[in-house]
Amino acid sequence: MSRRWAGLRSAAVGEGCRQRLVRLVMIASLACGAGKADAGGVVMIVGGMPDAARSASAPTRGVMLTFDTGNPLPDAARDLHTSLRVMALAPLVGDIARACGLDAALLLAVIHAESAGDLRVISPKGAVGLMQLMPATGAQYGLSDPFDARQNILAGARFLGGLLQRYRARELALAAYNAGEGAVARHGGRIPPYDETRAYVAKVLRLHARYARGGEAAWRAGSASIGRCGS
Repeated sequence: MSRRWAGLRSAAVGEGCRQRLVRLVMIASLACGAGKADAGGVVMIVGGMPDAARSASAPTRGVMLTFDTGNPLPDAARDLHTSLRVMALAPLVGDIARACGLDAALLLAVIHAESAGDLRVISPKGAVGLMQLMPATGAQYGLSDPFDARQNILAGARFLGGLLQRYRARELALAAYNAGEGAVARHGGRIPPYDETRAYVAKVLRLHARYARGGEAAWRAGSASIGRCGS
């Protein structure tokens, strides 16, 4: 990773603190009765998060979504934490998805699987940010600050959109996103027989079904300021 990207990572710490505040307020809202979470399910509130971040006493103007995890605590608690972090990005993801002609729920699922919604994460191989883009891939799709949520998601959406156009199948596009287009080509245009890649594709599809059940109301509240996907 370049020194410039390392410096940008430091600048992202403040944004990470802001996101943690949002999540803490949302979790407090759930604990106080704004929603209920059973051992086998997760209740989420989205859409009113900026107001909640400014004032813990402000009413939450959001859409309540119930995601059935099927997992006992503490797995469900960890899943709630990740889902809250990812859904805090829903308005921005919705704007980018509309601009790029993509499924917002699929982008949310990829973010969940790739980074658990942590904009500062760096993989051992050097993939960076929410969509876990390698530096060369990010540069190809216009990414200058990988720790900027908007830039990272937009570059990732451009990359994923190109894969979807090329393969005409979500499964193959996701396999290429994870293992690389060369791996898909080496295996005859099929999902590579790698345990990691097959598990990744299955996980993203499972998460896509979960986020899609929430409905478009979760990401309608964006600023609609993205412009064209390729701009």
